Amino acid sequence: MENNDKLVLNTILVCKEPEYRTAECIVEKAIEIPKTLFSQMKQHPLYRYDVS
Repeated sequence: MENNDKLVLNTILVCKEPEYRTAECIVEKAIEIPKTLFSQMKQHPLYRYDVS
């Protein structure tokens, strides 16, 4: 079966969250990082990066 014109998702659909709980946060400082480091951070977001 061809699905070229359809969006295909490979996931387990459990249920809709009953509510969204948000928390306020304030950005006090922003730093510029190299594009390569940003790409690494997107690929491995749970790794602890030293960007100081």
